[in-house]
Amino acid sequence: MYKAFQKFIFRSPLLPFQSVKDALEGEGALFKILSDNKILEAIFLASPVLYTEIKKLLANNIKNDSERERIINSVVRYISRMSTRCTPFGLFAGCGLGTFGKETQISLKDARSRKTRLDMQYLCNLYNFITKETELKKKIKYYPNSSIYKVGSNIRYIETLYSGATRKYQISEVEGSTYLEEILIKAKNGYTIKDLVNFLCELCEHNISIEDGYNYINELIDSQLLVGELSQSIIGDDFLERLINLIEKCGEEGSLLYSLKQIRDLLIELDTTLSNHYQIYNEIISIIKSIDVPFEEKYLFQVDSFLLSHQATLNEQIIIDLQNCMLFLNAISRDNNETLNHFKHDFFERYEEREIPLLEVLDPDIGLGYPSKMGGSNISPIIDDLYIPNTSGEKSFVLTAFQSFMLDKIVNTKGDKKKEIIFTEKDINQSLKEEVNLPSTIYTLLKVIKNDDNNQLIALNSFNGSSGANLLGRFAHLQPDLERSVREIVNKEKELFPEKILAEIGHLPESRIGNILARPHIRDYELLYMATSDLNSDKLIYLSDVTLSLKHNKLTLNSNKKEIIPRLTTAHNFHNPQLMPVYRFLCDIQAQEGGGIFFSWGKLDEMFSFLPRVRFNNIILSPAQWNIKTDDIKAIFSRKSDKEILSSINEWRKGIDLPQEALLADGDNELYVEFENIYSVKAFYSIIKRRNRFRLKEFLFDKQNALVKSEEQPYLSECIISFYKQ
Repeated sequence: MYKAFQKFIFRSPLLPFQSVKDALEGEGALFKILSDNKILEAIFLASPVLYTEIKKLLANNIKNDSERERIINSVVRYISRMSTRCTPFGLFAGCGLGTFGKETQISLKDARSRKTRLDMQYLCNLYNFITKETELKKKIKYYPNSSIYKVGSNIRYIETLYSGATRKYQISEVEGSTYLEEILIKAKNGYTIKDLVNFLCELCEHNISIEDGYNYINELIDSQLLVGELSQSIIGDDFLERLINLIEKCGEEGSLLYSLKQIRDLLIELDTTLSNHYQIYNEIISIIKSIDVPFEEKYLFQVDSFLLSHQATLNEQIIIDLQNCMLFLNAISRDNNETLNHFKHDFFERYEEREIPLLEVLDPDIGLGYPSKMGGSNISPIIDDLYIPNTSGEKSFVLTAFQSFMLDKIVNTKGDKKKEIIFTEKDINQSLKEEVNLPSTIYTLLKVIKNDDNNQLIALNSFNGSSGANLLGRFAHLQPDLERSVREIVNKEKELFPEKILAEIGHLPESRIGNILARPHIRDYELLYMATSDLNSDKLIYLSDVTLSLKHNKLTLNSNKKEIIPRLTTAHNFHNPQLMPVYRFLCDIQAQEGGGIFFSWGKLDEMFSFLPRVRFNNIILSPAQWNIKTDDIKAIFSRKSDKEILSSINEWRKGIDLPQEALLADGDNELYVEFENIYSVKAFYSIIKRRNRFRLKEFLFDKQNALVKSEEQPYLSECIISFYKQ
């Protein structure tokens, strides 16, 4: 059984739902909304280009009709985002902290706090400039590249190549030597170039000149065998503050340090004053230009906002409802990581139960790589599965027993025109029970659709791991109470694994991704890959010291005879095949303890133009959704008048039983669409017109019974509730 932590996170957009309705009333109403400085500032931070176009639009300096319509469509989408999407992004939406109690109600204060930082793309460019082009290069400490490993007598490592703002990676190899290996061992504690040169001269018994020693150490730095402190350091305090501290520590009191302190103070001023924000932004931009490090204005400021509330509580009945739902989802879920399963199969084929250096195993030339390249398979057939034969030249596929059951439900629903499939506790025993491992702590993302104690309705996304803090880590810097909540979760995990080391993964795939990967030190240990950390060296785990073994179908990482459990306590899509294989492996192996449980249509998702809502008791597991060919509506938008377009689109909509309000689903992104409004319809079509297909979902929001309100105005919202194993 899982028990909920006492605190939960709620997320809500900048504007009440009524704002998007107002914006759709016409240009006059839209322009009135754009007179609000907080809305313009939110747009400025997200898109300085659109902000400039809006200023021209408001000044009536856009005369071209198609250009005017393009800008208005963009503004409508942005206002929709600020009114209907809860995912935190800049000033568009923020998060707050609540507790469980007797009532279910969140009452927002008008004000919210914010934290403004420089974008990690600029900070990485700034760091590279400072450590290569200034005197600081001679004074900072250097450490071994954390991707180093031995192949025979040679040394391999990952080298980062820069192409503008994009990083590329390559495996590099150098011939090993006693001197090189001794320097790399020495550098684990961090030394300046001068210290390393002196150490090298002592190693060589002063048979080389000081000049040759400097040349050799500089070659190691240029080839990235040695990297500077703070290089790709993503875990810890604010990077700008750490950079200022580094320059001060090295005794570099000059114009650069003064400029960076000015920027820091202006960022603080942005977060503590209510006016003159554009003046402050321009001052910061002016200072940055004087430093002469390339930057893009649209990638300069990173803002997170924290929602302040008069009251933020959820009734504990919600926990009971979720616990019951967890049992049902556990019965029907099948969370398989086939990439990891293939890897396990290939590992056993090659190494059996031997303990092998991790980086050797993941080397694409001498090991398996990741995903493993042997092409093995460890997929076991399930007796009750339904095989869908190939009749159309497309790839055949297999349905699980539960999906076969759902196929029958859809067919029956289609016949009697029901729009909802309902499950209750009695269905748990009738469902195929497939054992699903669950992590020690998990979180769920949900929406309270109808806040009525007698008839509460919840929409559930999923229960997910590998940690209950995964969605919270990147926001821990926002507010001390929020950081304490994150630490409470990770401390509980530590308590549940007393004999093992839980190590936070430190890796920065791309500079801009640092905006979501940046987080404080929240665990005792860190597992570094192509990164540095300012933790004490005895708390850092280098992958060159880690081994991998497979026993009882479980992959185990070990370092110094202790099992290591990697953790990435932030929200990053690490399944991207463009990411470094070692990083993907470390993130994937988290799911061994258990990934998540959720409702999935599986392959049925592609087979039907309409899928009904699925509900367990009072919890919606999947909204009703429509899978539509764009060709079905293209002709509608060739109509001459707006009136004809609206008439035709609504005739089509009613023909497929599509509600007047819906969400255009694009992965995790969702755009609110009001089909009785021409501005909304045109903004919607501007997105889908070049696609073959698109998906619409029912819009789940009861404004009369909304969970979150401010001055009686209803807001959309989401809640993140974390649980731990008892």
